[in-house]
Amino acid sequence: MEGRTDARTQPQTLAGRRRPGVSGAARSARYEIRVEGVLDQCWTAWFEGLEIDSDDSQTVISGAVADQAALHGLLNRVCDLGLVLISVRRLDPGVTGDTPTSKEEWQ
Repeated sequence: MEGRTDARTQPQTLAGRRRPGVSGAARSARYEIRVEGVLDQCWTAWFEGLEIDSDDSQTVISGAVADQAALHGLLNRVCDLGLVLISVRRLDPGVTGDTPTSKEEWQ
């Protein structure tokens, strides 16, 4: 029958199987996770050694993250602490110092 699909013709999209139109291997990237609330440096170990910078009302957690699974793990930790997630941003690999330092720069 024309137009009919079955399990043999369906794209395989389950975990561990390649999705059509998706290329590239998982690789390390730098991320910045901005949350509401203030965390001090003692939380660095909890966030796997990432840099933690805070102002009077927000915290930026940034650094290299091994892959998407590690990023999801970090976001789960944010959730475990009950923090409000403001943003997640992938940083350009060759650029340093591109992190806005105040809330006003984000608006």
